[in-house]
Amino acid sequence: MRRSRSGLLSRSPRVVWSDGDAIIIAHLRQYAALYLFALALLCAGVVLGAMTAGSLHPEQVDELAEYTLGFFQSLEGRERPLSGRDIFLNSLATNMKSLAVIFLLGFTVVGMPVIAVVILLRGFVIGFTVSFLIYIKGTMGVGLALISVLPQNLFLLTSLLLCAVNAVGYSLQLLVRKKDGAFPGRSSVLLYVVRGLIAVVITLLGVATESYLVPVGMRLLAPYL
Repeated sequence: MRRSRSGLLSRSPRVVWSDGDAIIIAHLRQYAALYLFALALLCAGVVLGAMTAGSLHPEQVDELAEYTLGFFQSLEGRERPLSGRDIFLNSLATNMKSLAVIFLLGFTVVGMPVIAVVILLRGFVIGFTVSFLIYIKGTMGVGLALISVLPQNLFLLTSLLLCAVNAVGYSLQLLVRKKDGAFPGRSSVLLYVVRGLIAVVITLLGVATESYLVPVGMRLLAPYL
């Protein structure tokens, strides 16, 4: 009678997938309070951004509307078309700077307020953008926001929250162990770095979506604006 293979190779894909789900669920349960707090900060930023967009003076609205229309003209080919590569590099630099700042602040105990401000500002930008698009384009602005803002932010906000919670969780761990006169071991540092790398991968997916998929949808929508 043949002996069954041992180890990971002998396990069915369903079992391996279940283990992956268990790791994710355990992580979410461990940091549920931090994720809720981060989401609350993000929502607060969105509300502040929407309120700010609604309180703009008519002159400011006209200037921003003119800039927005110029952007859509470039998408329609009336001006020099935007390069996906340029969008990718600019977006990658911006988002990676945010992740790098959050990641490095995780090694400090005093960086948590700065991380909170970063999340708040990201929410502010999204809230302002969506509210302004709806303000100047009405119902069509809703579709525009769904095409131009939502797709990439499904990835970018996920990576931001993961990196932020990872950093704050590690900072709290440092704080607790510092009181006990100990420091996190190699496994804790390695886990922190691995989660940071996962956030980077998710960010790359978001940046690629923003650079190559979102412009296609916006070009299709541009003639109706």
